[in-house]
Formats: sequence, C-alpha cells, structure tokens
Amino acid sequence: MIYKNDGQKTNEEVFWDYFESVYGKKRLKDKAYFDDFYTHEFNNVKQVTSPNPLAKPIVDYVNSKKHNGGFIY
Repeated sequence: MIYKNDGQKTNEEVFWDYFESVYGKKRLKDKAYFDDFYTHEFNNVKQVTSPNPLAKPIVDYVNSKKHNGGFIY
C-alpha cells in the first residue's frame, strides 16, 4: 500500500485508506490506539534498533524482481 504512494497523499492517508478498505468503517475506533502508539511509544523503538545499510539495497532488489507484486510483506 505505502509503496504505491504516488505522493499525492501522505503515507498516513494511504495507510488509513487501505486499512479502511480491509476492515471497513469500524477502523476509526482503532485510530486512537495507533495515534497513541506513534505519539508515545514509537520513538522508543530506536533504543532497540539500528539502521542497516543493506536494508534499502535489498528491498530495492527484491522490488525490482516484482516478488510478491513488488512488495516485501
């Protein structure tokens, strides 16, 4: 979904449009949980992760092969 973003919408808008297409309007009740996570907890993930310089080249390679429709799941 995000990988198909043509830049006319934010990644957040693309995500929620897709989420709603899968789960319907009831997804609106879940948005508060996502917002809370990204506001309060998401930045803590940085403490237990680190950038990997191989990540982008690997994803680009796999996407170029159109594996799983051009997206890694």
